[in-house]
Amino acid sequence: MRSPAGTRRWKRNANARVVFDGMRTGVEEGERASKEARYEEDRISALPDEVIRHLLGFLPAPEAVRTSLLARGWRHHWKYMRSLRFTVFDGPVVSAQWVNRFMGRLLQDLHAPLDVCDIYMEHGLCYFVTELQAYNWVHKAVSGLHARDLMVGLQRLPERPSFTLVGKPLVSRHLARLDLRYVLLGDSALDFSSCTALEDLVLYRCVIYAKKIASKSLKRLRFKYCDLFHWPSPTCIISVPNLISLKLEHLVGQSPVYESVPWLEMAIVRLICDHPYNDYCCDKGACGECCGLCEGCVGNYQHSGGCKLLQCLSNATNLELTVPFAKFTDTMQYPEFPKLKTLFLNEWCVASNLHGLIYILQRSPILEKLTIQLNKTQVLKNTTELEENPYPLLQRSSVSENLKLVKVKCIEVDETVSRLSKLFNAFGKQINIEIGL
Repeated sequence: MRSPAGTRRWKRNANARVVFDGMRTGVEEGERASKEARYEEDRISALPDEVIRHLLGFLPAPEAVRTSLLARGWRHHWKYMRSLRFTVFDGPVVSAQWVNRFMGRLLQDLHAPLDVCDIYMEHGLCYFVTELQAYNWVHKAVSGLHARDLMVGLQRLPERPSFTLVGKPLVSRHLARLDLRYVLLGDSALDFSSCTALEDLVLYRCVIYAKKIASKSLKRLRFKYCDLFHWPSPTCIISVPNLISLKLEHLVGQSPVYESVPWLEMAIVRLICDHPYNDYCCDKGACGECCGLCEGCVGNYQHSGGCKLLQCLSNATNLELTVPFAKFTDTMQYPEFPKLKTLFLNEWCVASNLHGLIYILQRSPILEKLTIQLNKTQVLKNTTELEENPYPLLQRSSVSENLKLVKVKCIEVDETVSRLSKLFNAFGKQINIEIGL
């Protein structure tokens, strides 16, 4: 099999020095007798086969394959390695034809099972005369080689999807973790009902066309910088009843609607509002951004029944809501947060006379720690004039007795910080102010 660098032939001794530092397969002329005795024995080859194959899994795949040239006993070790790592971060540019040929032969010759399979190429390190056959690699790794941990990330264009994963759903009793990057995903690709061991799913810079994402076994789910399109369905439904951890970061498009997630423990929601798809949102936000109530906003298609995203998060024990200023403005739709102990909010909660903050406090009976991070520019730009006394909205009995720590992170102490301090002091809660974000 040819290497990306060409057809250079590797001598046994040279290979040994490159791949395994310090190992020799023979004795050079002129060496002293003491060195002859030291290097005459091939200690690595004396290791058990399972150990050798485990160690080969830490090498980049091309180097692991080249070890077949070290000696006759090494000819087939690479075929039984438990980890496959084809990761290209630097080095010479290779062709898509070479990558297809190498990966096709590699996946054909490897023996199951694979504990780890990482396939990753940085942008600019592969010139594309033909398309990469990544779809075949994914299905071969999952169904043929029983990979437990699979990561695929191929950048053809900077930060954009480089291959499409559609067609038949993945089927595996072994796949436990799936990390997809720069992939266009269709409906069937996100049906994980036949991946009965899948617990971790990471989607990074993917374009998602789906009516539903389903998995009964999934426990940890993360979206980051993904574009979500649900046409022709009004929204994308996520059915993950055993989820315990959710990270929703910088999603473009309407947030998905989650079916019941009763076991949710930790949720991080970080949303932005500077993408072109916000053009069809309403102008109820102070700066024309998403209001949290319209199509294209967070989880409430056509004002049809409250914020579904907040409903999904209501069982969380630890929650972060870092969202655009005008999100979650309809406080009457706030659910109860009966398990919430740790809460992190940004400046959206101080809008409308602190009503958002007050309503969440009213609905969090066992809250222990609250952190509020204020961006002064956003606060000044979006906060309407505060009422002199918003406190009647919040009765002393409605503040959690367990709330011992209230921390405000800000650039400087201003009127908003002072009002927050007065609010919590009125209910006997000390506030810790940190200057500098």
